[in-house]
Amino acid sequence: MRRKEKNLKQREEKLRLEEKEKKKARNLSRKLTRRDTEIKKLKEELSGLGENAVQLGERLSKETLKKEKLRKQVAYHRTRKSVQQESISAMKKDMQDLKKANAQLESQLQHAELELELALSNRHQIALREGSHPSSAYTNRVRHCIMKLYSHEVSSHNVSQVIHDVLTTLCQYDVSIDDLPGETFCQQIRQESGVVSRCQVVQEMEDCADATLHSDATSHDQVKYTGYQLTTGQGQHRTAGIIKMSSGQSSEQLEGLNFVLRKLAMLSKSADDCTQHSKKLLSKIKNTMGDGAASQKRFNELLEAYREEILPDVVENWEELDAEVKESMCTMNHMYCQLHALVGFATYADEALQSLENIWRETSGKLGVEKLREFQNKDGEYIWGKGDSATQRLIRTVCNSMAPRGNQQAGCMGEFSTYLSLKGSKRTSLLKPFKGNRFNILFECAAGVYHHRKDIQNMFGEGHHKAGNRLLRAVLADISSPHFRPVVGLLVSYTAM
Repeated sequence: MRRKEKNLKQREEKLRLEEKEKKKARNLSRKLTRRDTEIKKLKEELSGLGENAVQLGERLSKETLKKEKLRKQVAYHRTRKSVQQESISAMKKDMQDLKKANAQLESQLQHAELELELALSNRHQIALREGSHPSSAYTNRVRHCIMKLYSHEVSSHNVSQVIHDVLTTLCQYDVSIDDLPGETFCQQIRQESGVVSRCQVVQEMEDCADATLHSDATSHDQVKYTGYQLTTGQGQHRTAGIIKMSSGQSSEQLEGLNFVLRKLAMLSKSADDCTQHSKKLLSKIKNTMGDGAASQKRFNELLEAYREEILPDVVENWEELDAEVKESMCTMNHMYCQLHALVGFATYADEALQSLENIWRETSGKLGVEKLREFQNKDGEYIWGKGDSATQRLIRTVCNSMAPRGNQQAGCMGEFSTYLSLKGSKRTSLLKPFKGNRFNILFECAAGVYHHRKDIQNMFGEGHHKAGNRLLRAVLADISSPHFRPVVGLLVSYTAM
């Protein structure tokens, strides 16, 4: 019985302890649940704080950038303020200087106004002479003015009148025509200008190393003239002299060059005698330019040989120079103008055209205007010939009848221009006056004739203008001939080349 009670008590005690343990377990579970809830809540709060921290960090970065930007702006404005203050100081100083200058200008203006009033009241005289005496020498400005008027092709007879008109009309000077140089003095100034120009040539020749000689000859009234020009630098083309020649042979041209150089040497300030200094000037000539004539080529050979002969006399330490250097110094460069070849080409082209036209006459009979009875003699021979080819005849007669400055009686320049205007609002005549003394006139006029060949035929064919005289009938007959058109076009093709 006691044992049962004891077991019962133990069992109750065990149950009580188990109940107590269960209660503790429940309490612990509740505590853990509350702890987990609090931890979860703390984590949520911590996450929110982290986001706030990131936002605050970003905001802090932005504010830091704004602060740095504001700091730079403050520094910039401080610098700008300092620069502006310096600029203001400089402007104040400039303003003070301008005020002083303005005061001086006002003073000068008052003085000028006073002088102007005196000048207008007194009609002051211009100083034409060096002194007050009527026979004193004229000033250099007067001489320079006369030389400039000569450069504008004012004659000696009119120089003083031109100066008088300008001074009295534009400048309002009270100058008498008697106070100005007379015609004889003006002619002397022309000679002075020649001396001054030669002095300039000598000075430039002495300063240059490689000069170019341009020489050419011409005839007037059966008198031969040879001109010598020198290029002493870029854009510096000077006339050394123009002299008469008896024959114009190569040796005489060389003698003429030496004569011109001796005249130039006489104007030099060099201590050498004229002959020696003229040799020095000739040694400066390294190049030549001329036509391709045989006399010019022979002159170049003589000039180069004579220059090689005198170089040892004018070049210091010539014997000590190397053979290569001597050869280089003795060698000259000879150039030839190709325009002379074009002149010859026009002459030979016309001769070739005459030969071709003779062949056409043998196969096809007379050409163009040659068929018209009014241009033939009683034997049926053409009588309007001038010794040139029929092609050149066509070009000449077309230009003579329809180009500007052509035949004023038989031509139809105005009618042809009117016809072109009717055919096109912007069409103008390309025909040129046929001047036989111009080197390229045959080719230039051929281009205009070829361009207007159909216009000329149509003008007569449509009845716009009648070929009412011999010149226009000759033009119509030649321009209608099928032989001439391709030949004129061939001359145009050489113009393009």
